Amino acid sequence: MEPKLAFCAEYKYPPELTDLLLRIVQAADGKVVRSLILLGSTSRGEFSWHSRDGRFLPLSDIELLVVTHDHFSSRKQRDMMRRWEEIETSTGVDSPSFHLDCSFLNLRKLRALPTIFRTFETKVTGKVIAGENLLSEIPDVSLETIDWRDLNEILIWRLWSMWLYMPLQFIDRRGELPPDLDRAFAYVIARNLLDLPSWLLPRAGYLLAGFGPRLRKMTEICDELPLCKQMKGELLPLLDRCYAIKMGREEPQGALALYRQACRAFRLCWRELAGGQPADDHERPIKRNSRKLFVDWHWRRKGHEVRTILKNLDHLWLGHSMLWMTRPKYGPMLNLLIRVHQAVEQHLDRNEDEAADDLEAAYKHLRGFALHDSVIPGWSALLFADKVANLRRVFLHFMYDYFPSVAAKKDYLENLL
Repeated sequence: MEPKLAFCAEYKYPPELTDLLLRIVQAADGKVVRSLILLGSTSRGEFSWHSRDGRFLPLSDIELLVVTHDHFSSRKQRDMMRRWEEIETSTGVDSPSFHLDCSFLNLRKLRALPTIFRTFETKVTGKVIAGENLLSEIPDVSLETIDWRDLNEILIWRLWSMWLYMPLQFIDRRGELPPDLDRAFAYVIARNLLDLPSWLLPRAGYLLAGFGPRLRKMTEICDELPLCKQMKGELLPLLDRCYAIKMGREEPQGALALYRQACRAFRLCWRELAGGQPADDHERPIKRNSRKLFVDWHWRRKGHEVRTILKNLDHLWLGHSMLWMTRPKYGPMLNLLIRVHQAVEQHLDRNEDEAADDLEAAYKHLRGFALHDSVIPGWSALLFADKVANLRRVFLHFMYDYFPSVAAKKDYLENLL
């Protein structure tokens, strides 16, 4: 397939990235691929990388939307995926932030993409790097048509990402990390904080693509946003620093301080989502209104749930499985994630009783919505860091059961942990 990579020079990307994208295009099979669309920060000129000891070290994912022909050989698709995996491995990059992420659909499904934030950014900033330009076929998304419940899921995915990539040494050593780990975790925190404007700005009437444009708008209207008022001048400098880290203008460091600021910001968003309830009563409205606040019922996920249950019928009680399918999960998931991070903060401050209480509450949330038996053997006798690690692993197995997109990345995530 003919590569279309002129934007790399426009964005002043390093030649190593241009070469990597070229190899991906060359490995694509034109009998499978109708259009190869680059998504995410790489398509917007916001790809992150560092150069250390003369080596190119990518920090951003490379996200691809592969629009296929209606009829193609599944063997050819598998061969193409194998070639892409070999290209990813050949980079020699051992970073949890770098991964080649591919999604497949045909033209009919492209035209039927849901009106969510990701669809908006794909249409506005996606780059066709090979094949037909089908961006015009993607549905338009506006403030009037966007799915607000999907937008709220940003909070869940960002909090989950911070927990997923948290080194256990961060807990064991109460925030003191070796330089390499500190840099890696500081980058993860900065990247997740940069999605706060993605959630805040549409609520204020602005739908924008890209971290840079959203931060500029935040600067203009910050006084109008409740979160800015609550953080009293702390939010904009924090987000500016995160963007400098993302763009490689500032070395990622100081993970502990960044983590504390991130926890505070996300906790305030959680309280806003709860509807301004008293300080001790945020979890109940989040759980009670789960289906109003989030896309808690989706046909594709329900199909995945049915397949998961059928695969595990030999050790699942059918009645429990049916109850699990109907139970709201997003609200309890958000409450669990808030509690986990709150527990870690308390542990960092040596408030062990409060940390234990928060982690116990998180464990209780998980046991309320997990499909499989989520009892962690010897829970009460485990050290705090071991409890966090075990809880994370059990939660990840719930994610495999519930989200097809997470189940598809199981090998990568298992290696990560």
